[in-house]
Amino acid sequence: MFRGRHNVRMEERGRIAIPTKLREILNVLYEGKIVLSCGFFQKAPHLLLVPLKEWEDFEARYPSAGLLDGDEDGFLARIRTIGSCEETRVDEHGRIILPEFMRAYARLDREVAFVGMGRHLAVFSPKVLDETLRSAERGLDRVRERVTRTTTTDRNGPPTSP
Repeated sequence: MFRGRHNVRMEERGRIAIPTKLREILNVLYEGKIVLSCGFFQKAPHLLLVPLKEWEDFEARYPSAGLLDGDEDGFLARIRTIGSCEETRVDEHGRIILPEFMRAYARLDREVAFVGMGRHLAVFSPKVLDETLRSAERGLDRVRERVTRTTTTDRNGPPTSP
């Protein structure tokens, strides 16, 4: 599992070194193969760094459609996710290059924050991440309620109170 926040410096051409702790997980469990994609929330622009195996699992569950599918939202969602992702590999020095269009989308500059999200990583501008965390604080009661419901479910019955 990927956990925690890890700040690193990005080189001018978009090359970044993945923090050692995260790189070890990527290399040992996933052979360093990853997919980069733009995140899904406009209020908190970020990149997704997903191990290839996890991405393939996502694609297998993602609804696909034929070439003449009339569902415009589905078409646009596929362009946004599958059509705009990039497959890459962690190099021998533990680095990857973030494509320019992705850096622009996520507002990345010299400092980059990796955030562990369980089976994948999010890559933020530290400024955007700090704004996102402040926003998350405002909705903390809702989040706490949802986490409590999810984590206190008894196997034989409905969720229990904390």
